[in-house]
Amino acid sequence: MHSRNLACPRNLRTSTLHGQFRSWILVLLVMLVVPSFAMGSVWYVDNEVGQDSNSGLTATLGTSASGPFRTIQRALNAANIGDTIVLAKTSSPYRESLSFAGGKNSGLASLPFRLIGNGSTLSGTMLTPARKWELVEKNLFKFRPNHGAFQMLYLKDRPAKFQTLDFESLSQLQPRSWTLIKGNIYFRTDDNLLPDAYALSHAYLQTGITLYGVKNVSIENLVIQGFWLDGVNAHDNVRNTQLIGVTSRGNGRSGVSVGGCSHLDINSCLLGDNQKTQLRTESVAKVRLIGSSLLDNATGPMIQKEGGTITEVAAVDNNSVPANVETKADPSDTTDPFGFSG
Repeated sequence: MHSRNLACPRNLRTSTLHGQFRSWILVLLVMLVVPSFAMGSVWYVDNEVGQDSNSGLTATLGTSASGPFRTIQRALNAANIGDTIVLAKTSSPYRESLSFAGGKNSGLASLPFRLIGNGSTLSGTMLTPARKWELVEKNLFKFRPNHGAFQMLYLKDRPAKFQTLDFESLSQLQPRSWTLIKGNIYFRTDDNLLPDAYALSHAYLQTGITLYGVKNVSIENLVIQGFWLDGVNAHDNVRNTQLIGVTSRGNGRSGVSVGGCSHLDINSCLLGDNQKTQLRTESVAKVRLIGSSLLDNATGPMIQKEGGTITEVAAVDNNSVPANVETKADPSDTTDPFGFSG
């Protein structure tokens, strides 16, 4: 009888070793990737000295294309789960319309996706070309913007005085005031002046920040103004997301709009000088107002509720503020956010 060789065949031993080697490689990769993912990357934006061809990983310019991005949207495209975008506060507003969408622009419960504004302004306005104004009658001019369902006219970087009028009452429009009729902006100048004598701009971009299908997002210390629809629109399926120290002002429809099945915290924020309403909700949206101020100076109701629920919390909920966040909007502030007293 021949004895049976119980030793592993050579090819089987080799296969086993290769399998163990692959397992150790996988463990090593996990060890390298998980710590960096747990910390998240930080992306820097500076709309005056930055370039979108830079790395975006440093706040200041350096060699080999190191330095901040120029646009926030470039940073959103580069970022991933749990990352942070930091804006430099410059003398110029960031003129962009931003979209946060899907898992790439989301965070974890313990690591939110953050946009830190440092008091910067996100603006949707553009100068109104003088050649676009048409004479209606003495000192009365009209201009048709690309989007006229909602609008906002700015005079010297703040909303001009609005009057609710129709064609029959246009004669009541006061100097340096405006109205919106059937998609046209009507503006009355002072005697013997043309519109180009004023620094006039109008809302050109639709929405400051659109949120869709994201969770664990924190937008902090940012001024949002001059968009013809909303400053912030939490469109649908937005969860565990908050605005902290945000001022949303001078937008054509609302400061903040929350729809679908979105859940949004508005924490230490100031909403005012928005044309139709400061806050609107619809569908089954849920909003928590935490130590925030909404001003009753819209042409419509302060809150336009078309569904959903709104819960007000008087004191600031410190547990909902990420670490190292300095909230700038004063929750007790009941003044015009443009600082206009007239």
